[in-house]
Amino acid sequence: MDEALARETGAALDALEAWFERTGPSGYDPYDALASPLLRALGLGLKWPRIAVTQTLRRLPFNPRRWLLVPRTVNPKGLALLVRGHLARWRTLGRPASRERALELGTLLARLRSPGWEHACWGYPFPWQSRAFYLPAHAPNIVVTSFVGEALLDLHEAGGDGSALALARSACRFLTEDLRRREEEGAFCFSYSPRDETAVYNASLLGAALLARVGAFDAGDQALDAARRAAKFVIRRQRDDGSWTYAGTSFQGWIDAIHTGFLLDSLRAVARLASMPEAEQAAARGQRFFLDRFLSPDGAVATFLHRPRPYDVHAGTEAILTLCAAGPEEALARTARWFLRTFRDPSGSFVYRVGRLLRARIPYHRWGQAWAFRALAALEARLAGPP
Repeated sequence: MDEALARETGAALDALEAWFERTGPSGYDPYDALASPLLRALGLGLKWPRIAVTQTLRRLPFNPRRWLLVPRTVNPKGLALLVRGHLARWRTLGRPASRERALELGTLLARLRSPGWEHACWGYPFPWQSRAFYLPAHAPNIVVTSFVGEALLDLHEAGGDGSALALARSACRFLTEDLRRREEEGAFCFSYSPRDETAVYNASLLGAALLARVGAFDAGDQALDAARRAAKFVIRRQRDDGSWTYAGTSFQGWIDAIHTGFLLDSLRAVARLASMPEAEQAAARGQRFFLDRFLSPDGAVATFLHRPRPYDVHAGTEAILTLCAAGPEEALARTARWFLRTFRDPSGSFVYRVGRLLRARIPYHRWGQAWAFRALAALEARLAGPP
């Protein structure tokens, strides 16, 4: 075990926990521009103006949200990451307070499910516009629902009261009954939300991983079959160099570290839980691409394939998680040290972006802090070794 890195990781987690205690569960997000009544009016209810105001606010190195009347919101995806981080610390350190905090946040998660849907589902607490579709605040989507579902299963395994497992099962029914599908022979891709038909590869595979986990837990053949078919669709889209584009549309053809990491983690989950060797083989090819193209010799993580800077806190955290799951120890240690050195702020939080000249110190709750807590808790567990 790298004792110096373990001490530094534990200290960073303790400081981040203290930061969350001071700030509470609500905060800002890089994509919450349309929650501002002022910016929403500038968006004119039209696609491209909405995108313009969202992308402008997201790129600013300072945070004007208070003056723009953007409310602080509680993000279910961020809470799910915190739940999993606290439970990881409970398992690693044996600290009852971590489990109790996870249970408290789990209760809040259950209350934040999207209203008006028969099956349990979750979305972002602000409206947002992509190039492919628009979603109102709290409209459910596969990504947030899958992250929450994974946290609920962790809560159940930690000795919850059974309601967490019931909600996770209901979330799987949302995936299989309420989302649309792009079908092809022996495979399909889940839509991002019930409102669109976009084939976003990492999003569909996150849903497949949740289905595989619930299916393996319940011995559910239908869930496992759906997980395999959704994984097969994504495996067929893997490029010769081992990479995947973000989605199948011509305007969503970028390749980035964050979503590549999601794909690798989800493929390994499906391979393990649904007994799918071809998913593990695809993950191995993707891992070689990830290591060669996104990680520098000093551990720095490029955000996009052809545009490494500015460095992004979320890219760093996802790289740590991916390497914790199946990465060379040397690469994990280099990346973890680079991340702590580059993004850690004296306040205990983590900065948003680091460019050649500017550092955006905005402590976004979901994008930065919750992801850092989840990743560093996984790193702490990895460094502690087997119990």
